[in-house]
Formats: sequence, C-alpha cells, structure tokens
Amino acid sequence: MLHAKKLNCTPPGFKVFPLFFATLALLALATSASAADGVKIPELMFQPSVNLVLSVGDVEKSKEFYGDILQLKPMANLNLPGGLTMTRYQVGTTEIKLLHSAATPKTETGKVDEANGIRRLTLFLRDQQGLSNRFKMHGLPAPKFETDSAKRPGSRAIVSDPDGNQVELVIPPDGASDDVFNNIEIRLTVKELENSRKFYRDFVGFKELEATQVPAEDGGKLYHFRHGNTTISLGSFGDRLPQHSGRWEKARGIRYIQYIVRDLDAVNDFAKTSGVTIDQQIFPLGKLARIMFIADPDGIINEFVGLPK
Repeated sequence: MLHAKKLNCTPPGFKVFPLFFATLALLALATSASAADGVKIPELMFQPSVNLVLSVGDVEKSKEFYGDILQLKPMANLNLPGGLTMTRYQVGTTEIKLLHSAATPKTETGKVDEANGIRRLTLFLRDQQGLSNRFKMHGLPAPKFETDSAKRPGSRAIVSDPDGNQVELVIPPDGASDDVFNNIEIRLTVKELENSRKFYRDFVGFKELEATQVPAEDGGKLYHFRHGNTTISLGSFGDRLPQHSGRWEKARGIRYIQYIVRDLDAVNDFAKTSGVTIDQQIFPLGKLARIMFIADPDGIINEFVGLPK
C-alpha cells in the first residue's frame, strides 16, 4: 500500500478508523499458523473478500463518481503516514480505497484489451433508472445498459471512472438476493493464462470455477476464481500488450488487490516456498499493522496486511 520508507513510525494525529481497528483487535484473538506447510490463504483471511486500492488523480471527482453517483457506502477517511489521506467506500465486506498523490506521473487505465493488469471492476447496483438519472444530474451521459442473458442475468453497462478505469455496472433481475449486491468482480488481463491460473488457484487459493466463453474483444475465454464475495477473472490477448501494474504511486488506476490476514508470517513463509515474487518484504505500518507485497506473474500487486509484532 505504501513504500516502506514512509512507514517507519506513526505520525501525530494518525487516526485509526473504527472498522479496521476492530478488525485488528479481533485478529489478535485468532489462532496463528506456525509454518508454510498446509497454508491456505482463504482460511487466513479475516473476511471472505478482498479490498481494492485505486490511485486517483482528482480525489473530489472520484468521490463524486463512487459516492454521489454510484452511491457506494462511505467510510471514514484514514490519515496515513507521509500526509496522505485514504478515502474509502464499502461494498459488503470489501473496501474500495482511493489514494491520491499529485506526483503520480501517468495514467494506466482503459479497456481490457489495451494492457495487462487490473482492468475492470464489476459492481452490482439497484435502480437502473435512478442510477442513470444521477449520471445525467452530474453532467455525464447515462450508461448504455444492455440485456443479454448469455453473458449474465439482468442488465449491464460499462462506464469509465474519472481516471479512465473501466467499471461494469450490473443491475440484477428483480427478486435477486440482497447478498448479490455485496459481490464484486475483478477482471485481470494477463500475458500467460496458465501461469496466472496457477498463482490465483495454487498460491492465493481461490476456488477455480468453470471457464466461460466471451466475445473476442473481451478475451475469448475467461477463467474465474472465487472466494466469498470476490470473483477474480482472467483473460488474455497474448504477449502483445504493455504491462500496466506495480506500485500505486507510479501510475493512476486500479493498483492493488488487498487481503487482510491473521498470520502474515505464514503467508510470507508460504510465498518463499511457493516461488512467487515477493515485491516488498514485510514492513510495519507504524504500530497498526505489518504489510507485504507479492506480485503475480504480470506484476499485479497482491497486498497482504497482518498484525503488528
């Protein structure tokens, strides 16, 4: 989430937001794994969901999009070391986290066939007409919803957030369970499918679902991995695309998949024995938590957050 040099101490005025504080307090009561043998990351996760970290160029425009238009549930801001402020929204047990830095040099967003990396976020929302009205009230064109039961039940539209990230909006059919609206889907475009499937199936440990056929412009075939409210989907256009992934401060876009776990040392041991790429060794977030970054085969940062020592 942050460069290790910024996280050596907790600055004055550092505020611990209630949900995360409560989460860490409960984590302290959990039983820790002691070795890499038999480690299953989903069993170490405090919630059956991941969080997403976005690097944004204009936080007010992003708040207008995710808060006012999409009406995601706002959470208290978090003041981070280095003078940074994290803006957060809640979808079920998932947090959508926005980080802003004026020094961020470039934007790495766009359609799924333009680069390898995290390319799309899917959200499930209510009231298609009300949603369309809010887009128009904020000076944006109404989403163009389509209905195609072969793709998914209900109606769907793909829009761009203020930084150009693709966001798929799905309006489930009438009578859909309330649980549906707590789900998120994360679309990754990858260079080599088998390597990425191995990472999310064998290391992350999410359950691999049946693959689906999609139009060629969406990758032709998608592989899906699910745990709790989260589905990670992989598609590929081969090795012709640039790589848009890495640290949040290097580019704007959807940058990290974040897991909150009750035993970070077990994840670290498992990563070393699994041969995955450790992008950043464990480092402290003041006295609040410890963090490590693990990169998937396309350099996408999977951030693991655990208890402080």
